[in-house]
Amino acid sequence: MFRVKTAVSVALLLLGACLFAPPVVAAAGDQVVRVQDGQVRCLLSSNFRDRGYGALVCGLTNGEAFAGAPMSTGKYPVRLNLAIMVDQGQQYWIAGDIPGAPADDVVLGVGETYQANGWTVMPQELRTLIRNDRFDQEINVAPGEVRKR
Repeated sequence: MFRVKTAVSVALLLLGACLFAPPVVAAAGDQVVRVQDGQVRCLLSSNFRDRGYGALVCGLTNGEAFAGAPMSTGKYPVRLNLAIMVDQGQQYWIAGDIPGAPADDVVLGVGETYQANGWTVMPQELRTLIRNDRFDQEINVAPGEVRKR
């Protein structure tokens, strides 16, 4: 009986540690940009989570969720604060943080264009248009919303 309780306790402890692990980890070569007057951070990856495909991960710098972001489906739901679009256009949401120090971000202003890891970032006055160069998928990112084009 003691062994069973110990095994269950260890399993629950490990499960709890996995639940709080950061879901986004920067790989070598990933680049983070800051747009919309510093209100939005986006990770540009050509090999997201070492899975062989590119992805764009965007979140508000204050850690809050974008308007219209869905809730998680767990026992204690939270608003999902990171929007992800893979290079072929699929979009989904997760909760987490964008890795890296904000001091290392490439900061872009209106009218500047930046290319990295197969993505082109084009900040505009009210939104930022981000395009995957290989599959020509686009997404609009603004402090108020994220919308696939």
